[in-house]
Amino acid sequence: MEFHHLDPKEFYSKPTPRPKGSRRAVPATPVTPIPLPALVPSTQERLRAPRRTDWEKIHDILGVISKDLGGLGNFLKLLFYLRPHGTKDVRTNRHKTMVTQFLGGKTNVKMGHIIDLIYNHRQSQPPTNTEERHLAFSHQTLHTDMCFARPALSSWALVLVAKEARKQIGDLTNNDPTDPTDTTQMRASSNGRAKDAVVADWEKLTENLSISKMAAKYSRRGSVPWYLTEMMSAPTKGGAVVVRQRRPHTTIQVGAISSFVLSRNRYASGYLALPLAVWQFACKSHVDEKRIFSRFGFTVHDSTARACLDALTDTGLEKLRQSVAEGVAVGEMRWQYVLDNVQKFCRQRDLRLGRQDILKVGCAATAILLEDCAPGAFDLQDHLDRVMKQERKEMTTETLFDDIDWDYIHELTALHWVRILVTFIPQLAHLRKAVEAAFNSDRMTKHRLPRNRKTVVQPLGTNAERETETQGMMRAMLDFEKQMGLDEKAMEGLIITPRGDGASIAAMWRIKKYLSAHPSHYKAFRNRVPPGPEIWHTRWTKLNAISSNCFGPATAKDPFALSKSATAAGAKRPGDLKKVDFWPTSRSMILFFEARVLDCWRISFGADDIITHFSTCTSTLPDLDTLWANARTLVRRYASQQAYHQALSRDFSDSASEDMKVPRGTSWTAPIDPNAHHERATENLLELDETADGVAQSETFVEPDEEAPEENISDSDEMGRKKSKKQSRPYGGPGFFGRSNSRK
Repeated sequence: MEFHHLDPKEFYSKPTPRPKGSRRAVPATPVTPIPLPALVPSTQERLRAPRRTDWEKIHDILGVISKDLGGLGNFLKLLFYLRPHGTKDVRTNRHKTMVTQFLGGKTNVKMGHIIDLIYNHRQSQPPTNTEERHLAFSHQTLHTDMCFARPALSSWALVLVAKEARKQIGDLTNNDPTDPTDTTQMRASSNGRAKDAVVADWEKLTENLSISKMAAKYSRRGSVPWYLTEMMSAPTKGGAVVVRQRRPHTTIQVGAISSFVLSRNRYASGYLALPLAVWQFACKSHVDEKRIFSRFGFTVHDSTARACLDALTDTGLEKLRQSVAEGVAVGEMRWQYVLDNVQKFCRQRDLRLGRQDILKVGCAATAILLEDCAPGAFDLQDHLDRVMKQERKEMTTETLFDDIDWDYIHELTALHWVRILVTFIPQLAHLRKAVEAAFNSDRMTKHRLPRNRKTVVQPLGTNAERETETQGMMRAMLDFEKQMGLDEKAMEGLIITPRGDGASIAAMWRIKKYLSAHPSHYKAFRNRVPPGPEIWHTRWTKLNAISSNCFGPATAKDPFALSKSATAAGAKRPGDLKKVDFWPTSRSMILFFEARVLDCWRISFGADDIITHFSTCTSTLPDLDTLWANARTLVRRYASQQAYHQALSRDFSDSASEDMKVPRGTSWTAPIDPNAHHERATENLLELDETADGVAQSETFVEPDEEAPEENISDSDEMGRKKSKKQSRPYGGPGFFGRSNSRK
């Protein structure tokens, strides 16, 4: 029976509305409460049942499942029934349609939501005091044997991911079917039994030895191992992966996956194992280090690396001979070789009778491919005709001087001064790209090599000849030419340019001199034309000359001495000034030069500190053209031949133009050493003891325009005078600092 409810608002009177135009509010009619009648039950029956909630429906459905299907587990097993192949599907269309839509993700609630609900459910976690509490992510116990849902799901997911990771690592051991140039299974050598075996060569080794390329290939072909190793190795910050600069995790991933691949298949060494083993051989790594890296799976064994190098040598020499033969067939010499001596001191660790330390001396050479050569550049007859004309006698110092493009050198030097300034000053960092573009412009480049040009080289086999000896050099050259496939017939009408250091070039010219009377051009070595010492050797020779002339004593107090600059910069002074180490000494001299250049810039700006000058600069910063114009003036004033002569003559300096005048600074005063007088007196006593008769002879001062009388000069005086001049001579040699006006 239903009851009708009455609305209480119907029993209250409404307020009287205010008339239009009236400002005062009209008082409302007083509300009189009316007593409500009692609820009267309705005699009409309800036609529709009340709407049930989802939980009530679940309760009814679970009751049916429990009663008719034996529980929720059996219901889910029947719901996701998988029909065996070859049997009839007994499910109804509604059953198949609903399951297909759910598993295919066509419903609002997908399988991923259900898995999250099951895994994170409170009842899916086993209690602490049960054995299944420790079976989470276990690969030893089957997930079907576990009772609780969470450890069962974790174990199932672990085994599934492990199988996929193993499958993808197995795919990485084979060549990429979508990339015909892939060389995963690159063999160090081949005996011919394996068909279509990819044998290593230099191009494939250099292409594979790229961390970025290997990382891209691993992430594409083995996404699961790549993701797992990334999660294990990559640092995170705020949930995002951070790539470190010094030890990026991608490099660690490449090394780990490469070792996994080599462990699965020993022939899959083309990624990192084989190139890294060749690199260890080149670095002369210790044999124990090679064994350890091979045991860890980072490299192949040392014997495999040596077999690879032997195969590379044979393949490279075969390609070299083929290229040489192709060039000779068309009358071109496409290759040259550079040689030098090699030494290795073999110390005998096990000393026995008849065994002693040995210094092995030999000669090594490298063949270099010549590109962009003019036709007929290596024609022997044209070369001999030019030699017979003897036009080289017309070459003098003046002609060489005129051949130099001094304007270009001046512009390039000024641009280097600008580069030093913008590199050192942070406020001028925005000009660095403009300076780099200026160096690469057509104005500042002459016969520039293509940017993508890589010189093709091929090492030749070494021999035990001494290249500093005439006969040893001749045998070494013939051996290297034989390896290149050059004999008397092949070199007929062609010339080749062997190269080397100063001693090697001198030995080659001695051979040509001794065999000049031989009628055969090949046996007289007329078709071997060495162009001159190598540039690196001439640079090193010049570096030795500068060091021996300009470094001075280790405790030099002269600001012009390089030892003074080395002490101020904390650089190491060479131990042997006549044979210095190239790279440390050259870097030190570059540092000294750049410091001097910055000091010249400081003087031009009129500042005490150039960094403070630019940091407190309120005006507009100069542009590249302004700095380049100022650098031209500074180069002429401080770094030109005219500036050198001007520094030696005060009259020349006073009469110089405004651009060449150097601002006068304070006079330099040598520091006073209190022990200098005592040391000088001791030196004088030693000099007196070394005279012929042991008696001190006074030396008469002679004016420059006067001549000393011969009768007043004895043998002992002459000896002492020569020694005194030798000791008082500046370390830079005569004339290094100019003529001195001081008298002693």
